[in-house]
Amino acid sequence: MHRKDFIGQLLCVTGIGVLIHACKHQIKKWQIQINGSNAALGHRLRDGAVIPEPVETVYDDVVIVGAGISGLSAARYLSEHGITKIRLLELEKEIGGNAK
Repeated sequence: MHRKDFIGQLLCVTGIGVLIHACKHQIKKWQIQINGSNAALGHRLRDGAVIPEPVETVYDDVVIVGAGISGLSAARYLSEHGITKIRLLELEKEIGGNAK
C-alpha cells in the first residue's frame, strides 16, 4: 500500500467517525402554546344557554366557518374568482386563528 492510499483511507475512517457522531438522534424540546378558540363562548349552545332570536335573514353563495388562515385564504380565493357573496364567520373577536 502506498502512503497516499493509506492517508486517504485514514481520512475516510476518521471522517466516518465524525459523521456518525453528528448523526446521533437529539431530542429537541419545543415550547408551544396553542391559542385556541374561546371554549366558554363556544360551549354556550351545548350547555343550553339562551341564544337570541335572529334579527334578519341573509343569503350568501358561500359561508366559511372560521376566519383562521384557511378561512381567510378560501375567502380571498373565491373573491378573486368572481364569487362575491361570501359570509365569513368567526367565533373570536379577532381574525387569524393560530396564525395571529
